Amino acid sequence: MNTLLRSSVVAALCVASAVAQAPDAAAALARAQLLEHQETDLAAAEQAYRALLADAAATAAHGEAALHLGTLLWRLDRKDDGKPFLDRAVAAGGDLAARATAVLQGQGEDGKLAQQRLEKARALVALYQELTERPRDDKGALDDDTSRRLRDVTKDLRWLGAEAAQAIVEALHKLDDVKKNQSGSWGPGKEASRKGLARHLWQIGTAPAVAALNEWSQSPDVGLRRAIAEGTNRTNVASDLEPVLLTFVRDPDPTGEVWRAVLDSVKKLAPQQHRQLAGDAHPALAAAGLQGLAYTWQELSAADREQVVDQLGPAIRRGTTTDDARLAQAAWRLLKAFADFGPRRAQSLFLTEAHRYPADLGGFDRQAMPPVDDAWLGELRAAAQRVGKQSEKPPRGDDAATAITVFLTRGQASWTAAGVDDALALVELGYGTGKGDDAQWPARCLPLATADQLARLVRALPGIAQPKHLIRELTEISLPMAAFPALREVVETCLGDHAPPWTRPRSSQNRTVRGRRIEASGPNDLVLLLCHAIANTRAPEAAAWFTNLIDRDASLAPFAANLLVVMSGNGVGAPAHAALRTLLVWPGTDQNELQPHERSQVFAELARIGDVAAIPLFPRAHELGLQRTGSSWPGATFSAAGIGFLGDRKDFGRRAPSGPWHGYADQDLIAAWRTLLESPAADQVWEELLQGNVPQPGSAVTTQGGQGMREFEIPRAVLPLLCEHLPRRWARPSPADTKNDLYTNVLPAFRRLARSDVEGDNELARALRTLLAVDERDLALFVFASLPSDVGALFADEARTALRRAPSKHWVHHLMRAGIELSVDDWRNLLATRERNSLTDVLRAIPPQPAAALRREVEATLQHDQKEVRMAACQAMQRLYATDAVPSLLPLLQDADDDVRKAARAGLDQLREEHERRRFWADAGSGIDLSPAGAAARLLAQAKTGEAKEQRLLAIRSLAVLAAAESLPYLIELTKEADAEIAAAARAAVTQIHQASPGRK
Repeated sequence: MNTLLRSSVVAALCVASAVAQAPDAAAALARAQLLEHQETDLAAAEQAYRALLADAAATAAHGEAALHLGTLLWRLDRKDDGKPFLDRAVAAGGDLAARATAVLQGQGEDGKLAQQRLEKARALVALYQELTERPRDDKGALDDDTSRRLRDVTKDLRWLGAEAAQAIVEALHKLDDVKKNQSGSWGPGKEASRKGLARHLWQIGTAPAVAALNEWSQSPDVGLRRAIAEGTNRTNVASDLEPVLLTFVRDPDPTGEVWRAVLDSVKKLAPQQHRQLAGDAHPALAAAGLQGLAYTWQELSAADREQVVDQLGPAIRRGTTTDDARLAQAAWRLLKAFADFGPRRAQSLFLTEAHRYPADLGGFDRQAMPPVDDAWLGELRAAAQRVGKQSEKPPRGDDAATAITVFLTRGQASWTAAGVDDALALVELGYGTGKGDDAQWPARCLPLATADQLARLVRALPGIAQPKHLIRELTEISLPMAAFPALREVVETCLGDHAPPWTRPRSSQNRTVRGRRIEASGPNDLVLLLCHAIANTRAPEAAAWFTNLIDRDASLAPFAANLLVVMSGNGVGAPAHAALRTLLVWPGTDQNELQPHERSQVFAELARIGDVAAIPLFPRAHELGLQRTGSSWPGATFSAAGIGFLGDRKDFGRRAPSGPWHGYADQDLIAAWRTLLESPAADQVWEELLQGNVPQPGSAVTTQGGQGMREFEIPRAVLPLLCEHLPRRWARPSPADTKNDLYTNVLPAFRRLARSDVEGDNELARALRTLLAVDERDLALFVFASLPSDVGALFADEARTALRRAPSKHWVHHLMRAGIELSVDDWRNLLATRERNSLTDVLRAIPPQPAAALRREVEATLQHDQKEVRMAACQAMQRLYATDAVPSLLPLLQDADDDVRKAARAGLDQLREEHERRRFWADAGSGIDLSPAGAAARLLAQAKTGEAKEQRLLAIRSLAVLAAAESLPYLIELTKEADAEIAAAARAAVTQIHQASPGRK
């Protein structure tokens, strides 16, 4: 506790003892002294003393209170205010009078203490200056020790209050004199010292500070005023200095440096003070108030913000047009806060002035974007029209266009059809469509716009910096035909010399054209999406336009092909079909060409719609190149290359519908197949029929990717035509596997025939008879083998003739399956073949009926030089002649080949088993049980106690020979018999049965 505080407390206690009859007065006096000497709030201490003096019930303490109040005011250099109270204390007489007189004469205890505090403050200020003026590093910083000591000095100064303020004022006066004299001692250190002391003065306040700052605010030296004002930088000004602060705000500094120096401190005033200043007639005060509101706008309540807009709206608008730069900038700062943080009415006020917005206030925070409803959209449009149309370049980021764009793109779009015109106007003016915004908000227009409005939106696309989202949305909706002209104009603009930046060509990509790798480039994906939107309009004239477009830019051909397929599927009709026919045989260029799978897509669509006019073009399409591809119209994926699309789909159950892919009537379908099979492209056509894959022209025949005719089947209607062409194809010199492919992938078309399809003298029946009669190696039998059994039975004569003529006889089982009988001479002819596989097939197929007449020929095959034939002969002899075959099979037990010996032995064993089985069942039919189990039961009955001994011994020994394990429990019991001979026989039987057990080694 310092000396001054200790003396005051002692004095207060003495007064309290003297006025014991008035304890409340003593307490009030002590409380006032505590407030004063703690120096937390001298104004509060002054009020406490005055309240005590005004209390009639506390007259005993009035003298002491008058002394302390007078002394306080005297210390605060308010001698005129303090003297009446000191005189009052003198009038009280005694100790109070002596102490009051000492104060009046400057010799009182408080005066001495104040002088001591002042000397201490002066010493601290001097130390502060010395430390501040020490040398600094390259960055202007003091060393760590000096900085720490400065912090301690500053803390001690602030505790000294008025005395510190007085010492600082004295030091600043001296520095001012040095500055005026321009002695050689002035430098960066002294400048830093002056600024630091001024800052502390603004923070401490008290009467000396008020007096000095008021004096300096009126100084004619603008340099001094600027230096003092700079002390407020980032400083919380003492409350008693706020009036002085506003004096500096009004400073007439021609460059405004004083105003700018104190502005940060003004911002820290209460919002209510800001509102009062903003409405002041003085432009400097008004500007400072507006700046303060902008600074604290986020902290204001919604109600306060609404009041500010109501109260200051006109003044703010006037501020945006004033010649006073400070006031104008402050008005715009506040308007920017309106834009960033709302409320809606404040943002509306911003929009009314946005066309004058200065582009030097920084970007927008996007903190409080209101929903973009119809009314707000109208306000944005009006503001945009005042600001003017934007160029293709995006807004700078800190201008009015940016603000409008932020409102437009960051607020939730919620306008209705009534707002579409406003939205379109904003798009046409170039707002909210810049890079980074991705133009998502205009997409809301799509479901709300009329046809004319939609056309306006489309025509605005070239002026949109980043229309990706909007264009994608265009492709997702059903567009009216009326949108086609606008879309066409935009695409043609994109392909022209003045294309917008977003239409840059896509990067080069490698493509294979007629067996060679080339580089091709074309329009980027956004232009292609616009073409897709054109296809969605289903405008008939769009199909011809796509054809012409390919002449302008051949790289569009693949994409146009796909779109024309879509248009055809969407019912565009003849124009789309005509364009597809053009593409089907489009020759391409050196740089661009339809890929084979792309041409196959076109082929598939023309086949699907049954376009008759395309049939003559099919061969040329094959020559240009087709490749197996999947198509998913209608409803299921179907894979083929060319002629496969003229077939019937295989039935995959739930996976895909069955029936034809194509849409041709039978006569047109036959014409299409005939055109292809009789054209120069027939080899490519047959290749697809054989392998399910079409090689490119000029390349070797390949089965790459081919998996046969897995997904389509040759239609019944073209089978007569196929019968006509098969002999010529069969007769071609070609690898054997080609004929196998014919059997595997082409001839199965005949398996689908029903008996009713060929009964009678119809075209198909005649074609089949002609085909079965051809004298071409095995072809007839290949075809016959593909027929269902009941269908093949209708062609018995042709089948017999084909079998007689065929070098290979292994087809005989197909005739047997169809129930076609052969004569004995036919069988002898078949058995006369020496070809191993054929002869084995014949031996397996001989039926029992002609077997007796063929025994000599069958037995002859037992001597064949191929072991496979001898083995098949063994099986045939056993199957056909039963036990009569034994004499013929016995010699084969000595055959040189082990496999033949095994086959003969197996045949003989099977004949014996059959013979024994017949005997067994014959005996069973007479009532005799010859089974081992029956015999064992009978013998056990004969061995039981009570029977004759000889019979028992014979039965026990017979059980041992039979080795019936099930008799062991009974035999073991018999080993306990009293008759030694019976017991010995039972033991011997048990031992013999054990030795005969299968598990014994």
